[in-house]
Amino acid sequence: MSRVGWIALQKKIFDHWIYDNDKYFKAFCYLLGITHHKKQSVLLKDKIYKVERGDALISIRGLSDKTSLSPQEARTFLKLLVKDTIINTRVNQNLTHLSFVNYESYQPKRHIANTENNTPSNTPPAREKQDKQSSNKGKSREDALAYLDKLDFLNFPLFFDDDLKYKLFIYKKMRKLIKKPLIDEAFQGIINKVDKLSQGLKDEALAIFDYSIENSYQGIFKPKKPLEHEVIVSADYTAGRDIFNETNEKD
Repeated sequence: MSRVGWIALQKKIFDHWIYDNDKYFKAFCYLLGITHHKKQSVLLKDKIYKVERGDALISIRGLSDKTSLSPQEARTFLKLLVKDTIINTRVNQNLTHLSFVNYESYQPKRHIANTENNTPSNTPPAREKQDKQSSNKGKSREDALAYLDKLDFLNFPLFFDDDLKYKLFIYKKMRKLIKKPLIDEAFQGIINKVDKLSQGLKDEALAIFDYSIENSYQGIFKPKKPLEHEVIVSADYTAGRDIFNETNEKD
């Protein structure tokens, strides 16, 4: 296993069930450490396996040897991760091919260039280089994420990555435009509603935010396919539509 590179570990992990078990926490960090950060082909025992970003190839015995877990504990741990929608797995003979459901939480793509050099992007040289190369949209996004990171009282689900956090900020901006401002303390209710409606699926959560923003809704709603005769009308539709289009143009 390569010792070069780094992973991000959110402080929310300290409130997670993984952290409550020392063996599980050690095993979880090990899995993150061996996970591939880019698409590539891997040769194992005369066989070539194709892995995607966020994938790892392990065996129960290997996981047991590298951690403090017994083989049975290793199997149980992987099953718990699957049940909690943290990873997906498929077994090929004695090899387990696992994929992290939300790998961007542990290694955002905007930091990949620095990963191979073992230089986190928040170090001064890397930050200076990023500032020079970033677009206005990029700066706005970084400012939004930094703003949310300061709100320590927020509890984000594990699948809630930077893309979703930015959508949350855009939703707050839309609410201000329609003169229905959202206070910071109300963020948790929005996060919980999106989590419930999306069932922990990132694409569903993004669609929910986009639908609510575009239609200038004061609440959070799941998209629905309108009937042929149905017309969606909102007094503040223009505000939401404009901010939605502006955001997508910058993307």
